[in-house]
Amino acid sequence: MEPKDRGLKSYLVKKQPESQYNLVGNEQARKFDLMRMEEIRDRAYAKILHYKGLMMKSYNNRVKPRNFQVGDLVLKKVEVSKHVGKLDPSWEGPYKVIEAKRKGTYRLQDMESNELRRPWNVHNLRKFYA
Repeated sequence: MEPKDRGLKSYLVKKQPESQYNLVGNEQARKFDLMRMEEIRDRAYAKILHYKGLMMKSYNNRVKPRNFQVGDLVLKKVEVSKHVGKLDPSWEGPYKVIEAKRKGTYRLQDMESNELRRPWNVHNLRKFYA
């Protein structure tokens, strides 16, 4: 048994005088709202994309690109597998840049001239000031 069959009315129906509530008009208004729903979603999506663009532009204006030259001394982030405790240092080194590969990728060697196995991304490197 539905609430309308029991004689129960919703808050909006109770709030309005009986003469203003029209079942047919209510159904038409509901259908109109459902048809507009796609338009409302499209506008919300456009606002989200606009906001993301503004955030990206703001970030790109603030960020400073880090580039290293061959021969620069850098620190590298400690690998997660080597990290023992929270009080251990987060950076290790210094290492010397021996080759700049693709944009933002560098080959390193330690101070004993032992080359590291793999190249390192610039996000995992920091300039070492001696």
